Amino acid sequence: RCGHVAPELDGDVLAGDWSIVRQPQDVTLRFLTPAVIERKGCRLAVLTGQTIVNRLVRRLAGLVDRYCGVATADYHFKSLTQAADGITCGAQELRYCTWERYSNRQQQRLTLSGLMGCLTLCNVPTELLPYLAVGQWIHVGRRACFGMGAYQLLARRIGMQAAEKLILSGELLAAKKLHEMGVVDVLAPDGQ
Repeated sequence: RCGHVAPELDGDVLAGDWSIVRQPQDVTLRFLTPAVIERKGCRLAVLTGQTIVNRLVRRLAGLVDRYCGVATADYHFKSLTQAADGITCGAQELRYCTWERYSNRQQQRLTLSGLMGCLTLCNVPTELLPYLAVGQWIHVGRRACFGMGAYQLLARRIGMQAAEKLILSGELLAAKKLHEMGVVDVLAPDGQ
């Protein structure tokens, strides 16, 4: 409501338990909305840990510069991107999705597209885990301001082993089963 100031969120709340992890971890990102990840103007169909971290750091730097009034030159983002060099990719179950939205400003339908699905990043250094956790709130890639590039750390919801098993099995699961597992928050009635 108007005039209401939301309390400031503590960084430890945003990063969750990841800030206390002491060894590299495998992390599965489940893209909830299509992610547009580009390199030199070309969309990528295969993602790497370095690419995800670089785009996430770029997004964070832009937000810090714009909303915190702190020049990004004052931060040492290069050390974060260098830390991502050792990340490898495990399972990568991504698909390209396309949909339309109507722009009232342009008075026309716009076609949007991007990658959705799951991506497992292996050997993520401990110093990057809180950034990946915060990325769940700020999103990653182009058009993040439209809600694109939203992801969830799947391991945080169902555990690392269950997440890997779910991805590697290739098994199609009903929404009800995924809801019981804790992967899906809300079930819509049939036909909706």
